[in-house]
Amino acid sequence: MTLSCPSGQILQNTSGVVATWTATDGGSGVDGAVSGQIALDTSQVGTRIATLPAGSARDRVGNGSAAVSCTYWVIYRWSGFFRPVDNSSGSNIVWNIVNAGRAVPIKFSLAGPQGMDILSGTPKVVLVPCTNGASDPIDEFASTAGNSGVQYDPVADQYIYVWKTDRTWAGYCGKLVVTLKDGTSHEAWFRFTR
Repeated sequence: MTLSCPSGQILQNTSGVVATWTATDGGSGVDGAVSGQIALDTSQVGTRIATLPAGSARDRVGNGSAAVSCTYWVIYRWSGFFRPVDNSSGSNIVWNIVNAGRAVPIKFSLAGPQGMDILSGTPKVVLVPCTNGASDPIDEFASTAGNSGVQYDPVADQYIYVWKTDRTWAGYCGKLVVTLKDGTSHEAWFRFTR
């Protein structure tokens, strides 16, 4: 018996997602259906395992099949960054211009509250060469009091990560990489000024 899960990313809370199974027997033959489907749970993100229990299929002399499993990947319903940060699309980079040393509210939605443990580590900055492209000054800043961290605004259905830039980045460009618990990474591009 084999069980096959979808190979691509599956959005969280998608209904009707299935794994397909097939049963074969080289001896007496399969007693009953030789294929079918099982529904997959997409309510939790990350790598998930679907299992068809032992005995789900039988041959004509009463021997049951062994348990079989397959893995699938469920991801958050990411909708991009919200103002004041502009999103880039493919190779079309939009540079968000910010004074180095300011705290920037990084806002995004995951289609509803997902708890506060949504990040895989702290978002990271990778300094990159400054290239041509559209640019837009950041016009909203967060308080610099306290530490960077994640908050959730239930009214706007947005997560807000207060990102503190470093004064030493002035004159450089960088991409902010936000990696989520589902294993996906999302980038926003910045040009740091004095």
